[in-house]
Amino acid sequence: MVYEATMCGNLMIISLVLNSKNLHTPMYFFISQLSISDILVTTDIVPNMLHILLHNGGTITFISCMTQFFFFCAAEVFECLLLTVMSYDRYVAICNPLHYTSIMTNTFCVKLFAMCWLVGIVVTIIFTVPPSMLYFCGPNIINHFFCDPIPFVELSCSDTFIVHLDFYILAVPILIIPVTIIVVSYTYIVISVLRIPSSTGRQKAFSTCSSHLIVVSIFYWTIFSVYVVPPHVLTLSVTKILSLLYTVFTPLVNPIIYSLRNKDIMKAVQGTFHKFLSPAQVSVLAKGLSFSPSSTTDWFDMDVDLNSFFRSIKLKVLFQNKCSVDSIQTSELSSRKLGLYNRSDFMPSVNEPIVDAFISAVKSDVIAFKSDMAGNRLRHPNLTSEEICALSELRNNDSLTIKPADKGGAVVVLDTLKYIAEIQRQLDDGCVYETITVDPKFRIAAMIQDCLKTATSAGTIDADLGAFLTVNHPRTPVIYVLPKIHKSLVDPPGRPIVSGTGSIFSNVAIFLDRILRSFAVGAASFVADTTDFLCKLQEVDLSGHSNVSLASFDIVSLYTSIDHELGIQAVQHMLDVSSLSIPSIEFVIALLRIILYENYFLFRDTFYKQKRGVAMGSNAAPTYANIFMRCFEEDVVYGSCHFSQVVCWWRYIDDVFLIWSGTYNELLAFQQYLNGWNKDLQFTLVWSQESIQFLDTTVMLADGVLSTTLFTKPTDRNTVLRFESNHPKHMTQHLPFSQFLRAKRIESDSTALNCTIEVMTQRFITRGYPRSLLQAQAQEVQKLDRKSLLCRKMSKKSINRIPFISTFSEQSSNIKNIIKKHWGILNRLKGIPEFQNPPLFSFRRARNLRDQLVRADVGPSQVGTQRFLTHRSQGCFPCLRCVNCRYICKGRQFVHPGTGIVYPIKQYLTCEL
Repeated sequence: MVYEATMCGNLMIISLVLNSKNLHTPMYFFISQLSISDILVTTDIVPNMLHILLHNGGTITFISCMTQFFFFCAAEVFECLLLTVMSYDRYVAICNPLHYTSIMTNTFCVKLFAMCWLVGIVVTIIFTVPPSMLYFCGPNIINHFFCDPIPFVELSCSDTFIVHLDFYILAVPILIIPVTIIVVSYTYIVISVLRIPSSTGRQKAFSTCSSHLIVVSIFYWTIFSVYVVPPHVLTLSVTKILSLLYTVFTPLVNPIIYSLRNKDIMKAVQGTFHKFLSPAQVSVLAKGLSFSPSSTTDWFDMDVDLNSFFRSIKLKVLFQNKCSVDSIQTSELSSRKLGLYNRSDFMPSVNEPIVDAFISAVKSDVIAFKSDMAGNRLRHPNLTSEEICALSELRNNDSLTIKPADKGGAVVVLDTLKYIAEIQRQLDDGCVYETITVDPKFRIAAMIQDCLKTATSAGTIDADLGAFLTVNHPRTPVIYVLPKIHKSLVDPPGRPIVSGTGSIFSNVAIFLDRILRSFAVGAASFVADTTDFLCKLQEVDLSGHSNVSLASFDIVSLYTSIDHELGIQAVQHMLDVSSLSIPSIEFVIALLRIILYENYFLFRDTFYKQKRGVAMGSNAAPTYANIFMRCFEEDVVYGSCHFSQVVCWWRYIDDVFLIWSGTYNELLAFQQYLNGWNKDLQFTLVWSQESIQFLDTTVMLADGVLSTTLFTKPTDRNTVLRFESNHPKHMTQHLPFSQFLRAKRIESDSTALNCTIEVMTQRFITRGYPRSLLQAQAQEVQKLDRKSLLCRKMSKKSINRIPFISTFSEQSSNIKNIIKKHWGILNRLKGIPEFQNPPLFSFRRARNLRDQLVRADVGPSQVGTQRFLTHRSQGCFPCLRCVNCRYICKGRQFVHPGTGIVYPIKQYLTCEL
């Protein structure tokens, strides 16, 4: 049992250090090496000792005895030196924390570890050779449970003076010098800790080295007692007991000491066991990532929203008698024409008592309500206390990565190391990605600025559009993947997506999408959505066509398969036939070249550039892919001799639906023809004479008649928003109606519609929706005419109402009532139509589980590294790598201790800088 416990404990320490990111530090690297040494000692001694105890003695050959002696000495010498290195590590961490990361680098730690083993093996060879050359002629019974050097040498008939002298000389480098270094290190540590003014700070500092100090004390006390104290002082029985301490007891208790007295180890243990989710954690995740926990109002955000609302009111008053005509536009690509401009923070000064009275009344009531709410808890929490704790555990568990599935809406829980390995596997594809040595952000920003300056000076764009396309503090793009569980539930492959929101490319991509979208929509094969597809399907007449079948093409990895030059040529062709001038076309193409050829992102500590295709996640990606496919269809597909057998050809980005009039072999020839034009653009085929899936529909063919039904994937989960989610009630109450309406559009058969609505009803009931609400909305949908639902709707007319936009919370209805209560004050301004209608209340959703649990960036490889994906903030912050982090004064300013003057910090500072 002791041997098994020792092995399990030390193997657990090694496994935790390897697999837990928060333990990838020098201290825990050395602890894992200590566990390796303990395993070696235990394996060398304990099995043979157990054999001796069970059989009341045993035999061992001379060679076996010397082998055991060699490995025992090597492990013990290595442990002596390693404990010394660990004390030096603690000395640097506590006494010289600002230089800790620069001193204890990974390379330096590996060198120290290798040096300990090298010195240990060399000393062991010197230690082992003299005893092996002794002559044994008398007693051959070792009064010990292993081949300990002292009783072993006493059996020799030779003169052992040289051997004992060798033992005492070697004790200097392996015992005396290490102990001296340890004592000196801890002397400095104690002095440094005692200088910390607070008792809490001293306690925290001592806690970082207490475990090591206990291990050192037990180990060296027993070693000194056995090998340094003269033999006549201790009896043989006492020596045996002391030997048990450093060969059996110490390897057993080391993992216990380091786990029980170390919060990081305990956190890693919890993280490992949390890979098996608790019932409360499963309950939280089962609610779906769109679920929003109940929350109270963030009053700072509410004040910002109210000021924005008051600003809109003042602007209406300021411009009530002025024509809303833009200044004469000299630029072909103007910000107002495109609707692309930075939001102004201009607060107009309006001398209107009625507006002032309204604002004053609303502010007064909000302040009074805020005062009444101070200290109040949530009135209607939608998570239990156990689920709140489980949510916190999931949020802080770095060993797990939570992502939505690529298709089907399931919540996927992944091992973080496997998730990282999947991303790295894809990035190792040299045909698509390549590494770059430095962050290209500033170089790309300069390229964009050169384009903007040239276009502005030529009058191609105006200053406002140039300001919109300039991102002052860009965020670094990062890559993540969505697991494709529809392909494999075990280690699923991932769909790579670059999170570029707020990046140097973000506004440029929005601009390109706005300019090019009409060309994508204008494709003959373009399908906007399911309703558009069903409308097209209604117009199909299969009479006059024989041998009709259904098929679909899927273009493999379209986004990453488009050659840059071919894609640019397709966009250039579309722009050449447009009404844009040559300078405007050149400007658009220049920006497109930048986001294609300079498309970069960060993964862990390495920057990568995408060599081919466009980044999934970019605003311009779908439009760019659609334009490329439109040109491909016009140049290759429509002119093919095979296309005469195509009854219809409709495409949603990379998915093509077609009705084929011909044999299957002829369709295969058509596929081969398409795949032969571009080796990077490959079409996969699905064919059937009965049914085919496209988007969220299943199209069926029977006796020359087409019908449709709702398609659900085998991996689809019940992702309906829970009724108790922290969303506006009108939204959750209307959600079943919208889903029943979707079924009404898709289901062409009334019997199938009834079945689908019943299945949907059961799914809603399991998510907490009242049956009475579902039945009433289902009956309302059944009364509607399907053909009218498939008619293309005209755009709604704008209503003259001023929007009040805020984040939804339990108090949102109270704020809404306050504004409505005083809105009658503004009704007195008859000349402003917007004041005669009530305001339009619109809500941002509260933070949902996806916001709290799903992260795009996996973070740096080195634990505790501070990463800024945007510009560095001004102020003083912890570096996250030293003991001083607990005591540093965090913030954007500091107060002089003598004068009390507040000074702003105008740089980014940490413990290291």
